[in-house]
Amino acid sequence: MQDMWSSMKTAINRRSLVTNGLTTAGAAVASAGLLATNSSALAQVGSEEHDRLAEDTAALAKLDADMAQSVPDNTDDEFTHQKFLNAYLASKGADTITLKPVRTLPGSTATGSSGRLRLTNLTQLTLDTSWWTRYRSSTYNPDLDPYFTFPQAIPILAVGQHTAIPRTDQDTKDPTFLQAIANTAAFHFPKIEQGGTSLDPSMAQRAISVEVLRIIISIGPTETMHFQTWVDKAGNLPHLTAVDPVTGASVIFPDLNFPPFGGKHFQTNLIMPEPCPFLNRTLPPCSIIRPTETKGLAMGAVNFLTAMDLFHRLITGIL
Repeated sequence: MQDMWSSMKTAINRRSLVTNGLTTAGAAVASAGLLATNSSALAQVGSEEHDRLAEDTAALAKLDADMAQSVPDNTDDEFTHQKFLNAYLASKGADTITLKPVRTLPGSTATGSSGRLRLTNLTQLTLDTSWWTRYRSSTYNPDLDPYFTFPQAIPILAVGQHTAIPRTDQDTKDPTFLQAIANTAAFHFPKIEQGGTSLDPSMAQRAISVEVLRIIISIGPTETMHFQTWVDKAGNLPHLTAVDPVTGASVIFPDLNFPPFGGKHFQTNLIMPEPCPFLNRTLPPCSIIRPTETKGLAMGAVNFLTAMDLFHRLITGIL
């Protein structure tokens, strides 16, 4: 397990950032390599989340009737990114990226699951839901206010570990808890996509190859389209309280249209980013992707994915 995790981090690190000593060709490979690693992870997460369509379609449909179309479309997009970037790496004589060696985690045993080994567990997630309030803030920008703590939209998801797919058929027997699983998924999807939304403009600032820049600014907007799609769906989640039959923990999804949220900037049908300070506060607010700081970019991508416990069983006992 330790060798697998080390290999995954090495694959990201060795292609992570464009340094001063790299040639233009080397920079192109480094930039494309990090994007390929990220896209490979996103594609596999999407593929694994795609399994849930066979398990809790009705609960997801309460969030948006288009869910059965949106999930596979999103997954297909990520696979095209992964395949294209790997082919691009190969065309430059570089190693391609695969995360199959670390796809070792058992998945759901619920009826309808593919039964395949997974890269991610999706059953023990700790989700930072502050992206919801970050994009609604007209006052703060994480690039200018790195120590400001944006409030959690769904505080319970940021504490403990929660499942975003039915673990067994038992999880599907209580319709309220099944809806809680779908609600968790509704905030997990945009959590993943907001990371990709920030990664691309951050990477673009490091590109010194016009061709790689073209790739980044062509792929990047599709990640933003994904993010906005899932933000819209997350706003529709039913507010409820359920009890996890395995952990016994209460799972609470408040009505986001009421205090401590609600109001003009927090209404759930708001899916455009509020203008906020950008570059410096002497300039007027601007509607932007946030954050887009380039410092710590490579390990930031690793830390972003691991912080939500996506690889929990892989890392336990290692770090």
